[in-house]
Amino acid sequence: MLPDDIISVSHRPFTFVALGAVSQNAEVPFEGKGISLAQALGRIGGLRSDRAALRGVFIFRLEDPAAMDPLLANTARRTQEGRIPVVYRLDMSDPASFFVAQDFDVRDKDVLYVSTAPGVDLQRFLSTLSSLAFSTIAITDALSSN
Repeated sequence: MLPDDIISVSHRPFTFVALGAVSQNAEVPFEGKGISLAQALGRIGGLRSDRAALRGVFIFRLEDPAAMDPLLANTARRTQEGRIPVVYRLDMSDPASFFVAQDFDVRDKDVLYVSTAPGVDLQRFLSTLSSLAFSTIAITDALSSN
Protein backbone atom coordinates (compact mmCIF):
# COMPACT_ATOMS: atom_id res chain seq x y z
CA MET A 1 0.00 0.00 0.00
CA LEU A 2 1.09 3.50 -0.72
CA PRO A 3 0.19 6.88 0.74
CA ASP A 4 -3.10 8.25 -0.63
CA ASP A 5 -4.34 4.77 -1.56
CA ILE A 6 -8.04 4.32 -0.98
CA ILE A 7 -9.32 1.15 0.64
CA SER A 8 -12.95 0.19 0.25
CA VAL A 9 -14.49 -2.42 2.47
CA SER A 10 -17.96 -3.68 1.77
CA HIS A 11 -19.95 -5.73 4.21
CA ARG A 12 -22.57 -8.14 2.89
CA PRO A 13 -23.85 -10.32 5.69
CA PHE A 14 -25.12 -13.79 4.99
CA THR A 15 -28.91 -14.09 5.13
CA PHE A 16 -31.66 -16.66 5.14
CA VAL A 17 -35.35 -16.07 4.53
CA ALA A 18 -38.01 -17.36 6.95
CA LEU A 19 -41.54 -17.84 5.62
CA GLY A 20 -44.77 -19.53 6.61
CA ALA A 21 -46.04 -20.39 10.06
CA VAL A 22 -43.17 -18.83 11.96
CA SER A 23 -43.32 -16.02 14.51
CA GLN A 24 -41.58 -13.58 12.16
CA ASN A 25 -41.44 -13.76 8.34
CA ALA A 26 -38.21 -11.98 7.45
CA GLU A 27 -34.87 -11.97 5.74
CA VAL A 28 -32.51 -12.65 8.63
CA PRO A 29 -28.82 -11.73 8.56
CA PHE A 30 -26.26 -13.95 10.25
CA GLU A 31 -22.52 -14.03 10.77
CA GLY A 32 -20.08 -15.58 8.32
CA LYS A 33 -19.19 -18.32 10.79
CA GLY A 34 -22.71 -19.66 10.24
CA ILE A 35 -25.63 -20.76 12.36
CA SER A 36 -27.48 -23.99 12.93
CA LEU A 37 -31.12 -24.56 12.04
CA ALA A 38 -31.94 -24.52 15.76
CA GLN A 39 -30.31 -21.09 16.08
CA ALA A 40 -32.11 -19.86 12.95
CA LEU A 41 -35.46 -20.94 14.39
CA GLY A 42 -34.56 -19.14 17.61
CA ARG A 43 -33.73 -15.91 15.76
CA ILE A 44 -37.15 -15.80 14.13
CA GLY A 45 -38.99 -16.54 17.37
CA GLY A 46 -39.68 -20.19 16.61
CA LEU A 47 -42.70 -21.87 15.10
CA ARG A 48 -46.16 -20.44 15.65
CA SER A 49 -47.86 -22.88 18.00
CA ASP A 50 -51.31 -21.91 16.70
CA ARG A 51 -50.46 -22.40 13.00
CA ALA A 52 -47.35 -24.51 12.37
CA ALA A 53 -47.33 -28.09 11.15
CA LEU A 54 -44.55 -29.68 13.21
CA ARG A 55 -43.89 -32.21 10.46
CA GLY A 56 -43.53 -29.49 7.83
CA VAL A 57 -40.26 -27.64 8.44
CA PHE A 58 -38.49 -27.25 5.10
CA ILE A 59 -35.15 -25.82 4.00
CA PHE A 60 -34.89 -24.91 0.32
CA ARG A 61 -31.32 -24.71 -0.93
CA LEU A 62 -29.40 -24.52 -4.20
CA GLU A 63 -26.66 -27.12 -3.72
CA ASP A 64 -23.31 -27.41 -5.41
CA PRO A 65 -23.36 -30.67 -7.44
CA ALA A 66 -20.04 -31.69 -5.85
CA ALA A 67 -21.79 -31.90 -2.46
CA MET A 68 -24.29 -34.47 -3.72
CA ASP A 69 -24.27 -38.16 -4.50
CA PRO A 70 -22.89 -38.41 -8.07
CA LEU A 71 -25.79 -40.67 -9.14
CA LEU A 72 -28.28 -37.99 -8.11
CA ALA A 73 -26.19 -35.07 -9.33
CA ASN A 74 -25.85 -36.52 -12.84
CA THR A 75 -29.62 -36.84 -13.35
CA ALA A 76 -30.86 -33.81 -11.38
CA ARG A 77 -32.16 -30.65 -12.99
CA ARG A 78 -29.90 -27.64 -12.56
CA THR A 79 -30.25 -23.90 -12.46
CA GLN A 80 -28.53 -21.71 -15.04
CA GLU A 81 -25.61 -21.41 -12.63
CA GLY A 82 -25.32 -25.22 -12.51
CA ARG A 83 -26.67 -25.62 -8.97
CA ILE A 84 -29.20 -28.26 -7.95
CA PRO A 85 -32.40 -27.29 -6.10
CA VAL A 86 -32.77 -29.43 -2.98
CA VAL A 87 -35.51 -29.47 -0.34
CA TYR A 88 -34.69 -30.76 3.14
CA ARG A 89 -37.58 -31.68 5.44
CA LEU A 90 -37.51 -31.93 9.21
CA ASP A 91 -40.22 -33.48 11.39
CA MET A 92 -40.12 -31.46 14.61
CA SER A 93 -42.70 -33.74 16.24
CA ASP A 94 -39.86 -36.28 16.56
CA PRO A 95 -37.65 -35.31 19.53
CA ALA A 96 -34.54 -36.58 17.68
CA SER A 97 -35.11 -33.76 15.16
CA PHE A 98 -33.92 -31.26 17.73
CA PHE A 99 -30.47 -32.88 17.60
CA VAL A 100 -30.57 -32.76 13.80
CA ALA A 101 -31.55 -29.06 13.95
CA GLN A 102 -28.52 -28.34 16.16
CA ASP A 103 -26.22 -30.02 13.65
CA PHE A 104 -27.80 -28.76 10.38
CA ASP A 105 -25.98 -25.66 9.09
CA VAL A 106 -28.05 -22.89 7.55
CA ARG A 107 -26.28 -21.39 4.55
CA ASP A 108 -26.37 -18.04 2.82
CA LYS A 109 -29.56 -17.62 0.73
CA ASP A 110 -31.35 -20.63 2.25
CA VAL A 111 -35.14 -20.39 2.53
CA LEU A 112 -36.72 -21.76 5.71
CA TYR A 113 -40.41 -22.52 5.29
CA VAL A 114 -42.82 -23.88 7.89
CA SER A 115 -46.09 -25.20 6.50
CA THR A 116 -49.45 -24.47 8.05
CA ALA A 117 -51.09 -27.20 10.10
CA PRO A 118 -54.14 -28.91 8.58
CA GLY A 119 -57.35 -27.26 9.66
CA VAL A 120 -55.89 -23.82 10.32
CA ASP A 121 -57.51 -22.32 7.21
CA LEU A 122 -60.87 -23.84 8.17
CA GLN A 123 -60.46 -22.47 11.69
CA ARG A 124 -59.75 -18.99 10.25
CA PHE A 125 -62.80 -19.18 8.01
CA LEU A 126 -65.07 -20.27 10.87
CA SER A 127 -63.67 -17.51 13.09
CA THR A 128 -64.35 -14.90 10.40
CA LEU A 129 -67.83 -16.29 9.82
CA SER A 130 -68.70 -16.27 13.53
CA SER A 131 -67.42 -12.70 14.05
CA LEU A 132 -69.44 -11.59 11.01
CA ALA A 133 -72.54 -13.30 12.44
CA PHE A 134 -72.04 -11.69 15.88
CA SER A 135 -71.53 -8.28 14.23
CA THR A 136 -74.76 -8.72 12.26
CA ILE A 137 -76.63 -9.73 15.42
CA ALA A 138 -75.24 -6.73 17.33
CA ILE A 139 -76.25 -4.32 14.53
CA THR A 140 -79.73 -5.86 14.34
CA ASP A 141 -80.15 -5.60 18.11
CA ALA A 142 -79.01 -1.98 18.08
CA LEU A 143 -81.45 -1.08 15.31
CA SER A 144 -84.31 -2.93 17.04
CA SER A 145 -83.83 -1.11 20.32
CA ASN A 146 -84.09 2.32 18.62
